[in-house]
Amino acid sequence: MRHPGEFFEKSHEAAVVDAENKNILKKHLLCAAAELPLRRDDAVYDMERHMPVIDESVSEGKLSPGKRGDAWFSVDKRPQRQVAIRAVGERFAFVNEAGRHIGELSGWRVFREAFPGAIYLHRGRQHSVLELDITKKKAVCKEVKSQYYTQPLSEGKTEIIEEQGKKGFRGTEFSWGRLRMTQRIIGYDRKRIFDRVRIATHALSLPEYVFETEGVWTVIDGKMKAEIESGGSDLGGTLHAVEHAAIACMPLFALCDRGDIGD
Repeated sequence: MRHPGEFFEKSHEAAVVDAENKNILKKHLLCAAAELPLRRDDAVYDMERHMPVIDESVSEGKLSPGKRGDAWFSVDKRPQRQVAIRAVGERFAFVNEAGRHIGELSGWRVFREAFPGAIYLHRGRQHSVLELDITKKKAVCKEVKSQYYTQPLSEGKTEIIEEQGKKGFRGTEFSWGRLRMTQRIIGYDRKRIFDRVRIATHALSLPEYVFETEGVWTVIDGKMKAEIESGGSDLGGTLHAVEHAAIACMPLFALCDRGDIGD
């Protein structure tokens, strides 16, 4: 660190969490119910507002209602063990050939970073992924010293489930809402570390990974398309550049890493 004084003079980063986010709230209520039953007249939680989430948890067999219907209990005695602090989705274990636990990866990341043949960097050490067991939710690897890295090749589609908001900005409308993402890794490239030259391409046959999330989108109309192309710019290249600029700026507005948003 070249300027430690400047680093330590700054205040810490403010971690802002939306407690009303359904994915977070659902797991939080489950953990709370494992400590003390949730009650209809609960002094901490707004039970009337949270009832849709509670009913959903009951239908999934995660919460059990009391005999009088005014209290809810966690079916699992230790639901907190299933709650990851790094990501909301399902977790995959990262283990070596002997079964020793090395780390964890979330759902979509494991397909992008721990596919069979991938070089995965963990705490500065390279690991070659030997097997991805989707049923047992684990990736088996061995430590290596490689002169190349791997880059996944993917295909996917995005479906708009529900538009929840809309806002105009300089003549362009941006929408916010729920999305369904379908992604699949179809192969990967091996590239030399020192010059990033591709040395091989390998095909993969992995299942699709489908998940729901929230996102922002806009519609490129004919007027905007004509304006972009009239200046000699390529439409696809321009949109790709805007995507990368938006991803790079996201950590300025949200508590995240650019890797959490996209490539």
